Amino acid sequence: KHDGFILKFKEYHSKEDVSQVTNYFLALEKNQLPPLKDDEYYLEDLIGMSIWLDSENRQIGEIAKISFNHAEQAILHIHSANYPHLEVLIHPFVK
Repeated sequence: KHDGFILKFKEYHSKEDVSQVTNYFLALEKNQLPPLKDDEYYLEDLIGMSIWLDSENRQIGEIAKISFNHAEQAILHIHSANYPHLEVLIHPFVK
């Protein structure tokens, strides 16, 4: 579940008026996003981070990009010389 944002448009006053802008993307500057807690992160901040294989303590690559499947689950695309087609699906988790 996404917490999302609540928007109010100056030009639109009813639910029917707002339906005109359904299926558009909302873009915000990063400094307009809500502050994060200490244990939170934005997915885009993961790009460039190293991925390590814990069992062997070796680096297997780094996060090159992030995409989403139809269930809105994040997929990490890993750039790796040894694993050229490696992708990792991030499963939702709770601390």
